[in-house]
Amino acid sequence: MAEDDNRKAFPGGLVEWSGHRSGGVRRMFDTGSGRPGGEIVSTSLIARLLQWAEDLVRAEQVPSVVLLVGGPGNGKTEAVEVALEHIDALLGKGGALVRSFARELAPAAGTAVPRLVPIEITAGAGKLSLAVVQDASVKDSARPSKAAAELLLEELALFAQPGAGVYLACVNRGVLDDALILASEKGLDSTRILLESIARAVALTPDAPSCWPLHEHPQIGVWPMDAESLLFQIGDGGSAADKILDLATKPEAWPTYGECPAGLRCPFCYSRKSITAGARGRTALLDILRFCELGTGKRWTFRDLFSLVPQLLAHVPDTNAGPLAASPCDWAARMLEIDKGSMPATSDRARSTAIFFVASATYQHVLFGEWDRAAVKQIQADIKELGLEKDRTLQGLCTFVRSNKRVGVPATLKPLLADICKLLDPALATPESQIQLARDRALSLGELDARFSHSVESGLEFLIKSRCLSSLEKELLERISDCEKNIADLELRSSRTVAARRLQRALRDFACRWARRSLGGVHGAVRDRESFQTFRIIVDSPDGNQELLHLAARKVEALLNTNGRFEISLNTTFGEPLPPPARRATLIAEKQRVRPRQAVVLGRPRPPLAFLTIGSAKSAQPIPLTYDLYKAVSDLGQGLMQSALPSTVVALLDSTRARLAGALVRDKHLLDDAEIRIGSAREVVAIGPQGFAMILAGEQ
Repeated sequence: MAEDDNRKAFPGGLVEWSGHRSGGVRRMFDTGSGRPGGEIVSTSLIARLLQWAEDLVRAEQVPSVVLLVGGPGNGKTEAVEVALEHIDALLGKGGALVRSFARELAPAAGTAVPRLVPIEITAGAGKLSLAVVQDASVKDSARPSKAAAELLLEELALFAQPGAGVYLACVNRGVLDDALILASEKGLDSTRILLESIARAVALTPDAPSCWPLHEHPQIGVWPMDAESLLFQIGDGGSAADKILDLATKPEAWPTYGECPAGLRCPFCYSRKSITAGARGRTALLDILRFCELGTGKRWTFRDLFSLVPQLLAHVPDTNAGPLAASPCDWAARMLEIDKGSMPATSDRARSTAIFFVASATYQHVLFGEWDRAAVKQIQADIKELGLEKDRTLQGLCTFVRSNKRVGVPATLKPLLADICKLLDPALATPESQIQLARDRALSLGELDARFSHSVESGLEFLIKSRCLSSLEKELLERISDCEKNIADLELRSSRTVAARRLQRALRDFACRWARRSLGGVHGAVRDRESFQTFRIIVDSPDGNQELLHLAARKVEALLNTNGRFEISLNTTFGEPLPPPARRATLIAEKQRVRPRQAVVLGRPRPPLAFLTIGSAKSAQPIPLTYDLYKAVSDLGQGLMQSALPSTVVALLDSTRARLAGALVRDKHLLDDAEIRIGSAREVVAIGPQGFAMILAGEQ
């Protein structure tokens, strides 16, 4: 790379994208904050706001109060800024409107940023009044005694009136809740009713009403920022996450592959090549991120994604190998020199672990970087018993597995990376999982397991023929293979057969897990991939996949009912264990049907979950079809016992049964065919012509 290139910005420049650095918070009209990629990342909300701005300028009937509701990092400030810039352009102000807001939001030193910024501009023959609240959770410096919730009440009461002007505010759910409580305490009925409508609209429930315009309040528009996934495609283009990856992997910002200080062995340039637009790794990575959302029920925010990208493409593990280099590529080159022994000042520990840390800096191993640290103790004992304490590869492996590679990861990102590894680790995928290496060439993970179970050399030869390893990974596995051969030779000359075979198994297991994660990350062969793909079809289809949703409803119905009847204990409360059978009072009612439930989609974001309805008429109860529930009912059909259901599913079903039972016992029509069984007695309590009566079971 020529000197006059002034060194490419990436991968080193990506470090500033993290949420705890300059890319973390966007200050309105501050070009030096919160827009790491340098470009606006489009979302469906931004498209909606652009259309709203055009209708507003044309003086059409549009909401005059716009509330963007959500937590930090969801892009609220960016969306308001884009809308104001578009209004400026439509009115032909040449940036005057934007400059006015920028001046107000950047006061003199020592002066607080105002909470509400009102601007009045000419619009044709009239005037257009705009008021913006960048963060409704802050107080007004001019009125410090008033809480943020009280200020929000005043602003809503003012701007909800006709002719009061346009009001745009970024609001988190906590402030909305506080404002609703305050309105109830003060007896502000009209504002309370409005806030109740807003709270219902931004709720993630199947019966939530229209947000834009707000149901029964056409002058209000609200949008729950945390409802819609950034992994959803926008029109005919890609998703917001896809756009962020485009910005992070643009070729002009990176060194030409193979020309950085680490050359072709650079893990960062290799990762960029793997997830650049059109590469197979890009699709697999986006699938992995969406599967994580589906499995955890959490949405990736802009701040999360902008923090994730540096971890995947520029994160330098904590190696304790001296001061960090100037850039990630320089660090990789330095570690490779340490590995060769070209830097004598470094410790033996640094040299033994160098190749492990460099090879694990590729994005697949950042995503799936958890190792069984508890196993290291036994491995070290076996190494000592066999007299291999001076083997660099074995010592490096132990130090690497025991190390904490999450040092330097933003606190908000750590649990998300842990969730990805727990839910989707390719090392735990079924042997039947297929990896499509080429159009006419595929392999199953079972084939990989079989070869590595024979020897590391056998698995490595298979992967080399398949051309699916980087040169650095190939070199690492070759060293582990050499270790295994040395142990095999030692086994023939030693009586320590048990320790030798145990250490061989540990090496094969490590090598196989490494290969699974490398291939599985690039090709999307992750744990429970088929279940996630089917569940994704149910949730992500614009109108839901009715056939799959109906099939899931039938499976939940079979799980909820017992022997074709609905049973619920009457002498326990929710969360308590069942009493002994002799002391149990059980309500047995007719079978409760489970049906797909259609969510409201008009004037709302795409629903983040599919919902089912359990029961009928007054007793009907909604239940979210979570991934855990879907996976549980699918596994029951394949032989899983109910006693092995995850605790989250058991809690969801128990709470649904409890709510359903509460409605059942109050519905006379549903109790006509019901009965109460006391202990193990043959008689049951049922409703007869004369009221409640004891009858023999089955005589009703």
